[in-house]
Amino acid sequence: MGDVLVAPHNPSGPVATAVSAHLCANIPNFAILEFAYGEVPWRAELLNSPEQFVNGNIVVKDKPGFGFTLNKKLIETLI
Repeated sequence: MGDVLVAPHNPSGPVATAVSAHLCANIPNFAILEFAYGEVPWRAELLNSPEQFVNGNIVVKDKPGFGFTLNKKLIETLI
């Protein structure tokens, strides 16, 4: 069963993408993670410690939790 590659579906925002990236980093037969990007102009500002990409790969943060906190000031302007 471990020979089948896994490519999770993740058409969500940066919070779900961060959680999915942490999960995928621990799947030995992981292939690729789908994610949406650029769907709203404020996406890059939602996380304190924004998403970081290197050579097409998302960087999995090593900070506590999933490696980010939410930008509460931005969220208050969106509510």
